[in-house]
Amino acid sequence: MNPSEQVVYEFARATSLDGWWVWAAVVLGLAVAYLACIFYYKRDVGELRRPVRWTLIGLRLVAITALVFLFFDLVRRTERRVTRPSEVIVMVDTSQSMSLPSGDSIEAPSRVERARELVADSELVESFAKEHRTSVYLFDQATEPRLVQTKFDQEDTSANKQSLNEEAFAEPISPFVLFGGFCLVISAIASLVAFAMGIFGIGQSKKSGRRLTKAASAETPGSASAIGWSLLAAAITLVIGIVSIGGVYAVHTDRSLAQLFGWESTAESRPEETDSKSNETGDGAEEESNSPTMKAVDWDEVIVAGGAQSRIGDALRSVLVDHDPTTLAGVIVITDGQNNGGATLSSALALARRGEVAVYPVGLGSSQPPTNIRVVDLEVPRRVYPGDKFVVASVLQATGTSPLEVDVELVDALDTGDEGAAADAEGNPTDAATSLPGGVVLETQRVKLEPDATLTDIRFEVEPQTVGRRRLAVRVVAPVEDRNATDNMQTARYEVVARKLRVLAIAGGPTREYRFVRNLLFRDESVQLDVWLQTGIQGMSQDADELLARFPETAEELFEYDAVVMFDPDWSAIDSASLDLMDRFMTQQAGGLVLVAGPVFHPKISGDRADPRSSQIAAFFQ
Repeated sequence: MNPSEQVVYEFARATSLDGWWVWAAVVLGLAVAYLACIFYYKRDVGELRRPVRWTLIGLRLVAITALVFLFFDLVRRTERRVTRPSEVIVMVDTSQSMSLPSGDSIEAPSRVERARELVADSELVESFAKEHRTSVYLFDQATEPRLVQTKFDQEDTSANKQSLNEEAFAEPISPFVLFGGFCLVISAIASLVAFAMGIFGIGQSKKSGRRLTKAASAETPGSASAIGWSLLAAAITLVIGIVSIGGVYAVHTDRSLAQLFGWESTAESRPEETDSKSNETGDGAEEESNSPTMKAVDWDEVIVAGGAQSRIGDALRSVLVDHDPTTLAGVIVITDGQNNGGATLSSALALARRGEVAVYPVGLGSSQPPTNIRVVDLEVPRRVYPGDKFVVASVLQATGTSPLEVDVELVDALDTGDEGAAADAEGNPTDAATSLPGGVVLETQRVKLEPDATLTDIRFEVEPQTVGRRRLAVRVVAPVEDRNATDNMQTARYEVVARKLRVLAIAGGPTREYRFVRNLLFRDESVQLDVWLQTGIQGMSQDADELLARFPETAEELFEYDAVVMFDPDWSAIDSASLDLMDRFMTQQAGGLVLVAGPVFHPKISGDRADPRSSQIAAFFQ
């Protein structure tokens, strides 16, 4: 900051007088006042000696001039101009995405290395620091960026401090003060001479013992003239001395009369004033000295890609808020453009637009999408049976510059649960993401993937042989240029069971829905179907594995089933205890319930509010 002061004097009343006629009236009034003063006082002092007349008239004219001076209200105003250097902000992204290669080739230097070269090895910061105050910030997942270095011109700051010191302490005595003091001394001497001559004349008159007659007065004309000229000289030098010293004091109002004459040292009398002025004008320099300016920065240790997120919007907004937009010449953002956290860039850019601050992005990385292959989805049935073939469907996606042909493997292994996950975590994370402990490759297919992120389906057919919990994985044998190996495989669990699914079907009558579901489940070899047709009679035939004549009475009997399907049942044949068992079957055993309302029995139970079972049954439909 480079401050400069300028003292301006002006008559405050004169600024309010508009129009030539106002000024003409003022000048005419002053002329009349001066002429009237001269006329009347000349008549009153006509009998006095000429020097005395001139002295009295001059003093009255000076009094009128002082009144006019006070009327116009002389104002002293100090104009202070502070020149602050322009600023340039360099922001460097240090998120994890900056560790990726900066080019299409996998051997290309990383983006963070390129950023380090721009800041440390090139002359980017030095060239800006020649004309601007340049600050380097780092940002990642934090809401506010971290200031690393600030460069500015130290010579200007030291010169500024030196000028302040010279202004505060090097203040010689003004020649006008010396001249005014000399005039006051002359005025005092002349006054003393006139006073002494007057006393001497009175003493001589008393000593002679006679009255002053015309003859006596005629004898002392020289002494009276000498007294008059002494008074005139005293008055003139008094006015000149007061004007000279007052003019100097009007410029240096912060100094006392003793300081103006050099009787008291300025540095000793106002150290606090100088310090406060120094602090006010050097506030910017003090801030700069506290900032990490002189500290040597090891850019290899500072600029490291380790942040979990890249909050470009938050970092840019924080910089715009902390710095004055009137002195901010521009903001340079060195990043790969992956904004994945915090506020959006639109709000920060809107703030920069309002402050008219230019933002210059420096993009790092290739303009082409990186080569990457990933397994998007994997669909495997949760439960299968030995010898029953099932389909494993997977979706692949690729990005890059050209089509890719890769091998896709289907891997099968036992499900080891948490132990397998822990074993994966102990090794290399990349190997753990693409390996399945104890896995066996069942099938391999050659697939061609388009580089435009098109989704490609691939299917495998598996025939399980052993019973138990197992895991399937679809793994891509990625090429060398693949950028991310952690998404090359996806796994899914499935269970090979030998027990059939047990289903209980209950119907209030042989409806079409009941007969359709009964025939469908009875023909399924993986389902064991038990039927309770409430309108049936003993000895009838039903397509079912077992016919029931009542609802299961105990929890052991009901909990043997995996699901219960009810078609408009006759609720009068099911008591409250059975309904409680049904509720436990669903809540405790995670059993399935399919309840189909019908026009025969359902309206009866739902309309009977007095029956306590109605609330239990209504809860089944929620």
